[in-house]
Amino acid sequence: MTVTVCTATELALDVASGDLPDAGATAPTTAADGWDITPAGIAGGRLLLRIVETGATTDTFTVEAGDYPPAHLKGLDDLEVSLAADDVKFLIVEGGRFMKSDGKIHCFCAKATTKLAAFILAKAP
Repeated sequence: MTVTVCTATELALDVASGDLPDAGATAPTTAADGWDITPAGIAGGRLLLRIVETGATTDTFTVEAGDYPPAHLKGLDDLEVSLAADDVKFLIVEGGRFMKSDGKIHCFCAKATTKLAAFILAKAP
């Protein structure tokens, strides 16, 4: 199993983000193995995923249900998102449903033409 690491970029509240290139999304090494999103610091927070299908065909992107604990909403199961050809979708997920016991969130897709970028949303003080 060759899981690709996708490091989440933390966004600050009321501050412009650093330069985040449009091409900054990460393709999986193996589509079926997908990505592990890090860091573990997203517990209790929300994560913004930018999912990009760069191929000429459709794909299905899946965020895998977490473990209990810490994912107390694990019973809601996996979340699947359909992607059209050359599609871009944004998805907000939270650790209470998707976090694994190692602090990561695991996602996968059917095709290696899908790319992922992750951002930790800032909390209000």
